[in-house]
Amino acid sequence: MRDNTGSNVTMRENTGSNVTMRGNTGSNVTMRGNTGSNVTMRNNTGRNVTMRYNTGSGVTMRYNTGCDFTLRDNTVSNVTMRYNTGSNVTMRYNTGSDVTLRDNTRSNVTMRDNTGSNVTMRYNTGSDVTLRTTQEVMLHDSTTVDK
Repeated sequence: MRDNTGSNVTMRENTGSNVTMRGNTGSNVTMRGNTGSNVTMRNNTGRNVTMRYNTGSGVTMRYNTGCDFTLRDNTVSNVTMRYNTGSNVTMRYNTGSDVTLRDNTRSNVTMRDNTGSNVTMRYNTGSDVTLRTTQEVMLHDSTTVDK
């Protein structure tokens, strides 16, 4: 995901396939599932985009409007994101552990990894956040988020 500050979010799911998104400037959202097939979408219209990929699980995205980004991955775990308003970003992924991020306010990023231990760090200060369990989530924000 590339947000309106030009920062990058790259997610690698547990098959090693890539999810890459570019946000809120009419640019493309590209998602590669673990079959190697591509899904490309346009965003920035405020409407919902729903796609299905390799397990019949649903991906629903609405963003740049302060509404929800919901992803159901191939283990039926949930990823829910609300952003652009300083609200919470919450992820549940395939270990069942929780990742909670609060953006746009220089507040903390709190992650519970697959050992049950907590990781807390700062977001939107230009630093990288990397979490590796059975998934890899890498977030990079080069500037203060102003969405």
